[in-house]
Amino acid sequence: MRSIAFRLIVAFLCIVSLLILQGAFAYYTARSLASVQHRALTKKTELQVIQKELSEMRLTVYKLLGTMNPYSMDLFKQEFERKMSRLLKQFKKHDINLELLRANKNTYTKIINYQYDFSIKTARNLLDNFSKKQHEQLTSFVKTKTAEISKETQVQIRTAHRKSFFFTVGICLLALVVSIVWALLLANSFTDRKRAEETLREQYVFLQTLINTIPNPVFYKDRKGKYTGCNRAFAEFIGKAPEEIVGKTVYDIAPDKDLAEIYFAADIELFEKQGTQTYESSVLRYNGQMSNVIFNKACITDHKGTTTGLVGIISDITERIRTEELLQKSEERFRSLVENINDIIWEVDENSTYTYMSPAVAKVLGYSSDELIGKKPFEIMPPDEAERVRNLFLSLADRKEPFKGMININIHKKGYQVTLESSGVPIIDSKGNLAGYRGVDRDITERKSMEERLQQSQKMEAIGTLAGGIAHDFNNILAGIIGYTELAQDDTPSNSNVQNYLQQIMKSTTRAKDLVRQILTFSRKGQEERKPVSLHPIIKEAAKLLRSTIPTTIDIRLNIDEHAGKVNADPTQMHQIVMNLCTNASFSMQEHGGEMEISLAPVVITQETIHLYPDVSPGPFVEIGVTDTGSGIDSRILQRIFEPFFTTKEKEKGTGMGLAVVHGIVKDHGGVIHVESMVDKGTTVTVLLPRVIADTSEKDESALSVSRGNEHILFIDDEKILMDLGKKRLESLGYTVTALNSSLEALEVFRQSPDTFDMVITDQTMPHMTGLELAKQILQIMPDKPVIICTGYSDTVSPERAELAGIKALIYKPITKIEFASTIRSVFDNMT
Repeated sequence: MRSIAFRLIVAFLCIVSLLILQGAFAYYTARSLASVQHRALTKKTELQVIQKELSEMRLTVYKLLGTMNPYSMDLFKQEFERKMSRLLKQFKKHDINLELLRANKNTYTKIINYQYDFSIKTARNLLDNFSKKQHEQLTSFVKTKTAEISKETQVQIRTAHRKSFFFTVGICLLALVVSIVWALLLANSFTDRKRAEETLREQYVFLQTLINTIPNPVFYKDRKGKYTGCNRAFAEFIGKAPEEIVGKTVYDIAPDKDLAEIYFAADIELFEKQGTQTYESSVLRYNGQMSNVIFNKACITDHKGTTTGLVGIISDITERIRTEELLQKSEERFRSLVENINDIIWEVDENSTYTYMSPAVAKVLGYSSDELIGKKPFEIMPPDEAERVRNLFLSLADRKEPFKGMININIHKKGYQVTLESSGVPIIDSKGNLAGYRGVDRDITERKSMEERLQQSQKMEAIGTLAGGIAHDFNNILAGIIGYTELAQDDTPSNSNVQNYLQQIMKSTTRAKDLVRQILTFSRKGQEERKPVSLHPIIKEAAKLLRSTIPTTIDIRLNIDEHAGKVNADPTQMHQIVMNLCTNASFSMQEHGGEMEISLAPVVITQETIHLYPDVSPGPFVEIGVTDTGSGIDSRILQRIFEPFFTTKEKEKGTGMGLAVVHGIVKDHGGVIHVESMVDKGTTVTVLLPRVIADTSEKDESALSVSRGNEHILFIDDEKILMDLGKKRLESLGYTVTALNSSLEALEVFRQSPDTFDMVITDQTMPHMTGLELAKQILQIMPDKPVIICTGYSDTVSPERAELAGIKALIYKPITKIEFASTIRSVFDNMT
């Protein structure tokens, strides 16, 4: 529009300029014509004046000739001279023949002079003839000159008119050409304008369509802050139609006026600083919801660079912020989890180099995360373990396979070993290449130790179960051997060889009985009498016995705290613990000698130190320690030292039961045993036993003697040989005996005549009905009837359980005749 208007103005100015030029030329031509005409008229006038003056001069001459008065003649002569002088000037001015005028003057002078010298008649004839002729010539010449001037003037006028005509025509043609050219230009301009307007209209429709397809709200404003347009997304965002927005300010459409003030201030700042503007803010939507948004604005300028408004786009980041907050919370949650979890979270790159380690590594391995990042996992493993794990890991990495439960041993920063269970998954990049592994390490050192202890415990329990079964049958065998040997001794002279043989049999059976007791003690199924006992006398007594039996190259040192406290234990078993530990220590030093230290000290296990003493509860303990400087124990066999019959000693030098029995005694007393050993450096065995806080009073025991009686006893044992032995033993003591080998038959006999029997003695392990069940049935019939149970070994009956069931006594096979008699008599005596 501005270009077309400019062109119209220029065209108008050009035409006006041409018209002014034409008018100016016409004015100049008119002035020129007027000047020519004026000059021609002037010349004609002057020539006419000349003609008149010539006539007057002739007339003056006539007057002069007729005047006889000298005074008048002088006046006429002066007048003649004046006129002639004036004529000469006029002739000279108009370029008239001066010679002719001078000739005419001379003639008139002669005529005047003739008047004085000649007669007046001669002068008049000369005036009439010669001067008249000259006068006519002169007049004719003047007329001719006048005609020439008129002709010249006409030529000049025609020339001027011709120039004016051609100039006017030229100007008109030029104006016409200019008009045609500008008309064409204007027509082209109008066409271009129309085409431009159509193009602009198409571009506007395209841009508006394009802007409407933008999902983000877009708006435009002028310098006054009024909306000049927006896209569909902005209208939907505001909740108004586009026509309701155009022409309005932010104060008109924003529900929150405080926010509107912020938006308006931001617009003013943008107009002042120019350029672009980006900031975060909040928008109160038409539905009352508050949205977090980002405003991106830019100034709009015209072709002169003048800012005419602004364009803005709104990005709704509410969901992004909510997602970021959730992500941040999730990251914080997982970061807290990773940082506080006991497991180690790690990442390695494609070269098996740590790129991340969680803080838990400090608790597990003693290293900080920074100390391990950049290193390989195999650098903190023992050499053999590092080679094994490296080969396994590289094999998995070649196949890009995950792994789970990979057990590996690492070296703690302080030097001891830590067992880890590792699991990991491969990290695959966008090209399918292995970028590393990500995984978790779990410290299973304690679990592994517990598993080993559990395996050891299960092994011990299995062996104990086997030992219990063997002990039951073996005790039954020993019971028969001991019983019949005693019967044979009663019937054999005391000084005979047979009596001697029988005594040797009793010694052998006693040793066999002690062996069974050791087996049961190892399996914690033996029975012993426990009482509060101080350990320092027992240790000192054991040291004295050792000194006389071990080489003098072994130095024994005692570090005994006599106030260490008491333990609730069997003194014999405590003595057995010390002797076995010291015997093993001395054996490891028998070739080269050394030093043995036996210590006793009180120990209190707290919640902070409980991890150092597995399998026990916090509380006061007594610690027995035996340390030697002997050959030590190889780590490969260290875990087997408590197995029964396992020994590194040569044949005939040990049975392998010593540490197994110690282990059984310690566990049965609620304690723990721990062994630390290094090859060629020595071994330390530590035993912890619960310390008793208050002593219990000891009971006085009377010496046992063979007691006799005359009561009627019902005796039951499923083994015929033991049933007969029991019958004979009891009868030798004066009792009346009814012996049966079936518990069901015995119950039926008792039901028929319960008052007949004064006591029932029954074996525990029998088919169809155990001794305990038989006792319960008998006590249901007669609750006051005394019942004694005999057993070689049973894990189903204990003194406590027997007492709860109403059993008066529990006898363990094999038992001597004296012990058997005293038990029976004690039961009878306690009932009276």
